Amino acid sequence: MCLGGICNVCSTIKSPALDAGPYLKLSVNDTGHGMDKAVKDRILNPFVTTKKVEEGTGLGLSVVHGIVMNHCNAIIADSDPGKGTVFHIFIPIIVFNIYS
Repeated sequence: MCLGGICNVCSTIKSPALDAGPYLKLSVNDTGHGMDKAVKDRILNPFVTTKKVEEGTGLGLSVVHGIVMNHCNAIIADSDPGKGTVFHIFIPIIVFNIYS
């Protein structure tokens, strides 16, 4: 979103094709320029960036990926050039009985 844009955050309960059980899906999307498949395939790797050298290091998504994966979650990026990007983070819902 180097030229600005809109960032939306929403959450819904979903059961993705992950381990059995319910998940909370947190989605964050933007109206930026999007990514092609080559960029999307490596965007969560450390030090990957599409920015010029003086514009940043590209650590943000790698840090998010590490935090999400260290908590038994999943992150999926959906993007196409010219259509923005949406990241879906799936967080397992822990159900317990407080009366037992």
